[in-house]
Amino acid sequence: MKTNFLYFREHGKLTFTATADQTDFTVKGATSLVPGSFGGAGFATAIADTTDLRNNHKVTITSAGANSGNLGSDYTDANTIAGEVTTLEIEALEISSNDMRIKAKSHGGGPGNDTAHGYDIKAGDIVTVELKPTKGNQAAFRADRLLSVHANSDTETEVTFKAADGSAADDTVAFTHADDNGVTFRAIANYFADASTLNFVNSGSMVIAFDAELNDLPKELAGLGITNMLLASA
Repeated sequence: MKTNFLYFREHGKLTFTATADQTDFTVKGATSLVPGSFGGAGFATAIADTTDLRNNHKVTITSAGANSGNLGSDYTDANTIAGEVTTLEIEALEISSNDMRIKAKSHGGGPGNDTAHGYDIKAGDIVTVELKPTKGNQAAFRADRLLSVHANSDTETEVTFKAADGSAADDTVAFTHADDNGVTFRAIANYFADASTLNFVNSGSMVIAFDAELNDLPKELAGLGITNMLLASA
């Protein structure tokens, strides 16, 4: 028997334009991070620490202009041209006192210096922090393994599926929304009840159930005021 696969992706992107030469900028704990706005302005969850930043995120810098010697020795070229995109080495990244620090190559002083991995950010450079696609922030769940749609609170509705890996724990999708006397809860419940039936769209298809990063939502869930979506895969 064919079934649909329901695709989900958490929100996970932040873009920052440097207004001056600098070595760090606030990421963790900022109001723009949790939940942020769907479509490219925040994260579903804040970056926890340096390990989380390095393991689960990619940081790129788009150079605003031609610069000489602004990259550390571990990069292919020490110079950049206008529009060039550089993916930072993870050693250049750290979380310190609620800031995400990009270690400078030649200015900043002290622990901020890193002549091998560092990058001297110039005014106008665009810094982009993106969540790497991995289990836990992207998933496709079988619609026929839907278990429940229930309210964890007046402002959170959770959808559960039998675990894809066969473990006892469930795969879950949690939606945050306003307290609207159950209106959003019922809409979410109705959507996933329909999604679990064979006559929903084309049986055997991949269906975008909630792509928060691209703000690609089904019409049944768009406009409900959902502010965050979190995945948990067993």
